[in-house]
Amino acid sequence: MVARSVQVEREAERAIDQDLRPYLAIPSVAAQRRGIAEATAFVERLLRELGADVQVFSDHGNPLVYGRIEGLRPETLMFYDHYDVQPEEPLDLWTSPPFELTERDGLLIARGVADNKGDFIARVAAVRALEAAGELPVSVAFLVEGEEEIGSPSIEAEVRGHLGEIRADYCIWEAGGVDRDGRPDLTGGVKGILYVDLEVRTADRDLHSSLAPVAENPAWRLLEALTAIRPAAGSVAVPGFHATVEPMPPAALEAIAALEAESETVLASLEGVRRRPGTRPVHDLYTQPTCTICGLSAGYSGMGPKTVLPAEAGAKLDFRLVPGQDPRAIYAELRRFLDAQGFTDVETRMTVGELPYLSDPGHPFVETVRRSVRETYGKPPVYQPLTAGSGPMHAVAGQLGIPCVSMGCGYDGARAHSPNENIRKADFLLGAQAVADVISSLG
Repeated sequence: MVARSVQVEREAERAIDQDLRPYLAIPSVAAQRRGIAEATAFVERLLRELGADVQVFSDHGNPLVYGRIEGLRPETLMFYDHYDVQPEEPLDLWTSPPFELTERDGLLIARGVADNKGDFIARVAAVRALEAAGELPVSVAFLVEGEEEIGSPSIEAEVRGHLGEIRADYCIWEAGGVDRDGRPDLTGGVKGILYVDLEVRTADRDLHSSLAPVAENPAWRLLEALTAIRPAAGSVAVPGFHATVEPMPPAALEAIAALEAESETVLASLEGVRRRPGTRPVHDLYTQPTCTICGLSAGYSGMGPKTVLPAEAGAKLDFRLVPGQDPRAIYAELRRFLDAQGFTDVETRMTVGELPYLSDPGHPFVETVRRSVRETYGKPPVYQPLTAGSGPMHAVAGQLGIPCVSMGCGYDGARAHSPNENIRKADFLLGAQAVADVISSLG
């Protein structure tokens, strides 16, 4: 163990300049269609240098890179990562160039280092170290996509079209890290998501507000539709929305109960936030589906008065879904519900749809990961059966029918998606060691 730890740390240290620095220099922003070809080529080259048999799939969107390395046993542990990152704006809030790796006060700073280029390179370093020591006991694979930051619109179809080529028995997902007490944070699933744009237009131009007695106001019309969808806190009136929710497995409820015992740690990010009354915060965070207004737009919102009756109004909704709920089916029910309630003039468009996914917390792979990271970090992990957020886990692990656990190199100050995104170098080195220990434990 000591010898391997030295080898892994040496490879991880070397990888910071050799691999991470040039990878972060690629501005692979999917939302702006920048750097995608360059990032794809970088990932493909790096995996080939690692000894992987690499295939690039691009039937539906940005290229999906899959590389597999044969180990002593045929069982395959697959790592899911993504090479795309968030836009770097606002530039004036960065203290160093966003696409130039800066090391300062023990931090590695750059756009994408936390989400999730750092995780990928730590995993590459771990595999490289095990190969150098002749200790790759199981086969490993990497699945690296380029659309995660725009909702992964293509990955479900891409994986479905290549199920015969993408082989895996277990999956380590992107993201994760340590909590404020240095305990490793593991997650076995994600909520699903349905994102919908709604729009009402009642005129071809903004009108004088004095015409309100005779001209319909699209903002009021939209608010009526939104109130019909969610008439009371926590309830969604769309038929069938709650009916398909599956009961949480007992092992998942046990994991949630353990999290409830330290609710202040779990809910630390809600400091200064007014919480909804009558809820069980931790329990509901993981088990309850939601409907949230993410944005509203209509008329004039600048300084001072402007007596205007707007021509159009819009809203953006997201529905966070739990196991049993299907975003496509719910969107169809939403459209039928609005029509039945007389809101045929409210236009809707589904922009993101991802199914929820929940691994069995008692699966032997999950237990192996939990045991391995406990030994690596010297502290018991915090296990979440699923996150309150969403991701394409079902599109990958669900279609392959394999258990999945998320772990990574982050921490609560990583500022993912924000200026000065960073990870701690110490966490990067520990993250690589944790990956090496998981691979060895599977053997």
